[in-house]
Amino acid sequence: MYPPGRQILAPGHPGGGVFAVVEGEVRVYRLSAEGEDATVAVLTAGEIFGLAFLSPAVESRSGLEAAGDSCVVYRFAPDRFRRFVLSHPGAARSALELMAERLAEITERVAELSLFDVTARLAHELGRLALTRRDGLIAATHGELAQRVGTMRDRVTRILPRYRRLGLIEYRRHGRTIRVLDAERLLNWGNEVA
Repeated sequence: MYPPGRQILAPGHPGGGVFAVVEGEVRVYRLSAEGEDATVAVLTAGEIFGLAFLSPAVESRSGLEAAGDSCVVYRFAPDRFRRFVLSHPGAARSALELMAERLAEITERVAELSLFDVTARLAHELGRLALTRRDGLIAATHGELAQRVGTMRDRVTRILPRYRRLGLIEYRRHGRTIRVLDAERLLNWGNEVA
């Protein structure tokens, strides 16, 4: 069990392996040359990370950190995971499907960074996060949201009141929770055709 903020895997660590999130959330991040980190993904229970490390040619440049509440993560050494997949064809199929989903997500993220401004990227991220939570509540700081969409905390702080005025979200000042009221409109922000 990892408490919030505890590092699970350091960027560039040769240990690698395949990590399975059993409980809680895990933040996947990358470090800049200046040592600043950027959140690449947040994994939840049932998701795995590290399939790419099964290839000896791939080096881990991402780090893993426990996010939110404490989490439980299992690590499988590459050889052990390979043996498991070879003896369980259903697991191999699931791993391939997961890799295909991740590739599609990455392609979508690259397009989003290229085609949308920060206001649209933040709207899309809030919409996506809301869909993963039954009550539409998102527990994240402005800094955490900024990391997820590739911007600075103060930009998020300036954009959120606009969404609130439009009836898309609600939150309390200095609170850590945002309730999404209209995920569909957030997800479609910036997709209007002239």
